[in-house]
Amino acid sequence: MAQGTVRKGFFFYFGLFVLMLVAGFLICLVVMMFSPGTTVLWMQYFTDNKTTHVTSLTGGGTIDYSSVTEITINCNYADVVVQSNKEYVDGDGIYIVNRAKGFTLAKNAVKFSYRVSQNGSHLTIDMTEPKGFLYFSKDIEIIINDYTESVKLNLNNLSLHVNAEGDSNITLGGTTNHEEQNIAPRELDLHTAKGAIYWLERCKTTNLNSVKLSTDSGKIYIKDESLAVNQDVTLQTKSGKISLGALNVGAHEIYLKNTKGSVSAKNLTATKVSVDSVHGNFVIESVNGKFTFEGCEEKIIQPILNITNMNGDFDLSVDNTQSDVAPEVIIGKITGKLNVIARKGKVVVKEAAGAVNVESEYEGKAKLYSDITIGVTNSNLIHVAQEAGNLKMNFKGSVNNVNLKTTTGKITLNFTTAARFTARARKASNTEENVADKNITISIDRNKLDYGTDKANLTIGTSPTGTANIYTNSTITYNLVESI
Repeated sequence: MAQGTVRKGFFFYFGLFVLMLVAGFLICLVVMMFSPGTTVLWMQYFTDNKTTHVTSLTGGGTIDYSSVTEITINCNYADVVVQSNKEYVDGDGIYIVNRAKGFTLAKNAVKFSYRVSQNGSHLTIDMTEPKGFLYFSKDIEIIINDYTESVKLNLNNLSLHVNAEGDSNITLGGTTNHEEQNIAPRELDLHTAKGAIYWLERCKTTNLNSVKLSTDSGKIYIKDESLAVNQDVTLQTKSGKISLGALNVGAHEIYLKNTKGSVSAKNLTATKVSVDSVHGNFVIESVNGKFTFEGCEEKIIQPILNITNMNGDFDLSVDNTQSDVAPEVIIGKITGKLNVIARKGKVVVKEAAGAVNVESEYEGKAKLYSDITIGVTNSNLIHVAQEAGNLKMNFKGSVNNVNLKTTTGKITLNFTTAARFTARARKASNTEENVADKNITISIDRNKLDYGTDKANLTIGTSPTGTANIYTNSTITYNLVESI
């Protein structure tokens, strides 16, 4: 009985002690929230709700916005908005809006501040944002605005540089306000580590001389469905996402740097699309121009590419002998030359209208799977040589100048009655020795297409005009199909 009483008394006082701790902690929170900057329990609370029109330099002097043609912003998580909007009626220039709220450790407390300096026509804003372990709001904006009747800051002649080390979002074209006007900057060099870059419809390309957009793990989103830039364009991400509609740079170049993120686009038009990738994913509906990985041969490991229409040459050559190097290439239709050199991986082409060169000639069991369809009028050289992995070739029309080799993989040729060719089957290990008849399967209806009796030197159709040289230590299958 006494033991039970002691136990109940202990829990009562323990519970009371816990309630006192909670009440004390809540009182401390109230004190901090009503006295921002006061240190309680090694913590501080920060808050603000202020909009500042930046008209003065930090060292003294007034900003002459009419002379400013270049702006550099260095920040962490403050958002950057470039707009032409009547929302800010005090005049053109830069507005800083601070609505950040949260808790920070006293030893790490940093007060919100900014520094403004000017060197000739170049204006620089260095932001210092509060660092918290708990944020209720990280709402800090740097707004570059030029909407007044007497324009002082001309965004149509502006070179903008943003270097954001945190999750700053950068918006070009402002909001959807009905009084919004277009902007047409001269140069864009924008980077945010974890944030997003939004290119909205109000941002035009009329005056652009240079474009470079990059994010480490954030997003680049170009909302304009038909963007035309008469300059080189660089889009870069490490592990983030790049999303755009149509981008046309004419006779210039598009640089896509995608380490292990993703790129999705409807249409890319350029003299050359240069890709720098390791594990990146690419989903593109149409490419007009050369698509090449020539600048990253030694870095490629396993990019995955899905291009519906490739109107130009495609070049992916891997000079990386790591065991896990295995790019995956899927192309709907290609009009130019296809060149893929990779130790392992997959090459699938639904229709090739130009020359084909696919190689995997490394020592060991380098398994590359190929499934390639040759267009009706394609009379170019078709060359596929791989160490291991099955090889399937599909011919919509005639079979002309074809060289196929795989040491251990199976080779399958699918063709229609339009095919007229001679197939020479030799062993990969000894090119003077025929492939054994037992390793050759012929699935052809003689009533539709006649063929010879010598399997190793097979004539298919009367008066054959094309040649297929086949080298394998495995099996060969010839299939007549209705259509491909």
